[in-house]
Amino acid sequence: MIRYFLFLSLLVLMAPVARTQDISVPLPVIVDTDGAPDDMRALCMLLSLQEVELLGVVASDGAVDPLTGYEKARQLFASAGTPHIPLATGRKHIADPPPWREFCTSVPWADGLAEGKEKPEAAVPLMNRWLNRGKERVILICLGSLTSVSDLLAAYPESRDKIRKIVWYNEGLEYRPLTNYALDREAAERVLSSGITLDVIGVTDRPEMKWTEEMIATVEDTETLAAKLIAAMFRSKAFTAGRHGKEAGVMIWDELIPVYLIYPELFDMEPDLERPNLAVSKDYFPAGISDRILQILSGQYSLENNIVFDVFPVDPGLYAYDVRERMQEILEKHGREEWKLGVLTNEIHGHLGIYSIVGAKMGLKARELLGAAVDDAEVLSYAGSLPPLSCLNDGLQVSTGATVGMGTIRVVEGEGLAARAVVTAGGKSVDMRLKPEYERQVEDDISRGILLYGNLTEGYWKLIRELALKYWADWDRDEMFEVVEKGK
Repeated sequence: MIRYFLFLSLLVLMAPVARTQDISVPLPVIVDTDGAPDDMRALCMLLSLQEVELLGVVASDGAVDPLTGYEKARQLFASAGTPHIPLATGRKHIADPPPWREFCTSVPWADGLAEGKEKPEAAVPLMNRWLNRGKERVILICLGSLTSVSDLLAAYPESRDKIRKIVWYNEGLEYRPLTNYALDREAAERVLSSGITLDVIGVTDRPEMKWTEEMIATVEDTETLAAKLIAAMFRSKAFTAGRHGKEAGVMIWDELIPVYLIYPELFDMEPDLERPNLAVSKDYFPAGISDRILQILSGQYSLENNIVFDVFPVDPGLYAYDVRERMQEILEKHGREEWKLGVLTNEIHGHLGIYSIVGAKMGLKARELLGAAVDDAEVLSYAGSLPPLSCLNDGLQVSTGATVGMGTIRVVEGEGLAARAVVTAGGKSVDMRLKPEYERQVEDDISRGILLYGNLTEGYWKLIRELALKYWADWDRDEMFEVVEKGK
């Protein structure tokens, strides 16, 4: 019983960390679709995400047959301006098609004319090729059965090492009739027992989780191509006639997965006790998901990793007048993430400081080099504990998430102090130091301020504020540091 409790505790502690999504580079993704209307909407959302690299799409047997799904996807990508995305077909294995096949077959995905009459390639060898196109492991998104994934693992057992995880739309981990599990029960059981990390998304007891007329009208008024394609599908004769008296056509099902991919915090994921590599969505936030769907399709979504804010404020009217003057320049040169970290650093630091800004830039650059998310890094600072040099530590804490409270930042005291830090994450380290010419400029400017205004006077602090804003805008985090990389 004690061991069972300890195991439970470990799962609770590990799950949020293990499933935190770092999207510092685009996520390589392969999609397996069975051709239903919600698959089309999910694909449009994935095409709208700059953070997703769609390596290829497999049309599997399910809501429609593989060849029909293949042609629907070809037309969609031709209409969306992405005809270069490769396609393949899975094997036909369903003897008794699901009752919704006629409806799904009749609903148009798009009216684009794909060039040529290509003969579709078989899914398994092509999926293996997609998986091996680079070093980075790939996310498999399965919107229907797990047949093609099962066939892939049987033909190429080593391919499992190239799969980062599988995200599958289904109702739980057990067999139920009329679910994606039921489309190929044997394949599902083989994949679920493979040991590959697999997240199951899908909650059916949410009748409010559907496309309302208000949502559809919003999409119709949205100018993006993906939104226009979805609106056209909703207004097509086949869709409106086929869904008469039915709610299935407007339910938000597969669309949950693109939202989960970049906003996992909206989902309550519960690891399986016996197979901790598996997790199931037990609940989610319907209002938040509906908002995110519309934001993604409009291109007006944000991926800021905030704790309190949904989107960090960039309204100039909220900032001090001298900050407003530099605000647009800083945002354009250095991006929203550095802006956010600089603002937070200076608020906790108590004043606009030079070394605190340097620390914020240093920590962000270190995370970029390491591919680390906030809170993933440990820091060894050589800035000591005496201002002004030690002000670097405040910027480092905010930008890396390595804090005194978390016990993940250590500060060296004594001789050899400098605007320097070693940041470690994922078995790799970067040793970063402010370049000598930048150090000299700071020292000269501070010395000049003391000569002009005296030390720590009102005039001195005014000058420091002006210099901090100037350095924040002028100094490029890609150029201002000496960097030594260590590890993998």
